[in-house]
Amino acid sequence: MTYGDRFKLLEQTLNFCEESKEIQKIAIVDNNSSSATKLGIKRFSAASKKECRLYSLEKNYGSALGFKKAIEEGLKTSAEFIFILDDDNLPDNNCLKEMLAFWKVNDENLNDIILANRVDRNNFKKAIEKRDPSKVLQPKNHYLGFHWSILINKLKERLKSPQIENSITAKPLAVEAGPYSGMLFHRSIIDKIGLPNEDFVLYMDDFEFSMRLKTTGGKIWLVPSAIIEDIEQSVYLPKKKGLLYHSAIDGEANQMYYSFRNMHYFGRNFLIDNVFSYFVNKIAFWLIFGLMALLRGNPSKIKLLRSAVQDAENGKLGMNANYQLK
Repeated sequence: MTYGDRFKLLEQTLNFCEESKEIQKIAIVDNNSSSATKLGIKRFSAASKKECRLYSLEKNYGSALGFKKAIEEGLKTSAEFIFILDDDNLPDNNCLKEMLAFWKVNDENLNDIILANRVDRNNFKKAIEKRDPSKVLQPKNHYLGFHWSILINKLKERLKSPQIENSITAKPLAVEAGPYSGMLFHRSIIDKIGLPNEDFVLYMDDFEFSMRLKTTGGKIWLVPSAIIEDIEQSVYLPKKKGLLYHSAIDGEANQMYYSFRNMHYFGRNFLIDNVFSYFVNKIAFWLIFGLMALLRGNPSKIKLLRSAVQDAENGKLGMNANYQLK
């Protein structure tokens, strides 16, 4: 799935798909990309030796609908497996080989989702290093990503930016949920858990989608040796975070609205098991974030987050007219 003026990124991902022996067919969803990206997709599709399916949207409806349409396009083909990539994901040459080899040995009943290792993501690194499935998600009882127990660690990260080793030789680990990027599953999984919920628009839709698998008795396996790198640096992962950095302050307003609305909705529905701890995190978050926003001269970001939280608590998902996507 792609959008905007991103063909320089998308081209690298498409070239991987073209050269991969494991990939037979390619489905591309164009979320109202630029004319240059559209032209690049057209030229790639015409030159490709593989079946290419293209689904174009007249405006950017967000990643949730985009990936839903991409999966639907994949299901229209005869392909046995669906492998999902974002337009800035670059798997290494052995990525799919490692994932399929694990599936053949461990998933005879087609109940599982297999995840590639996002080596740039600290949550993956921590899950692998500590053998802790929950590390892929935010901690239980967090409030908009804040948890009092990790405050000291966050301060250390801002000051020292420690690097966590991501061991690609570790054994596969069953985790709580996973992102679309690098997700592999048998086509029959959709009959069991359904398609992505497009009302999430942006962010957390992939975690909600994959967590449904628990109700079917399936597992989500992270395979450390199946490596994917992100070509583009995420807004959440700057090389160094200043002491007063916060993604809600430094990110684009439309992206941050959906990110924090969905994070709050997801957390309230799946990650609360101690109301007192949750309440403490809530009070601490607003005190700290409010002070940061004022010191940074961005009090409007407080209003943005309050709007996102209110909509989440009211179950008001879907596209917000005040935060249209580019």
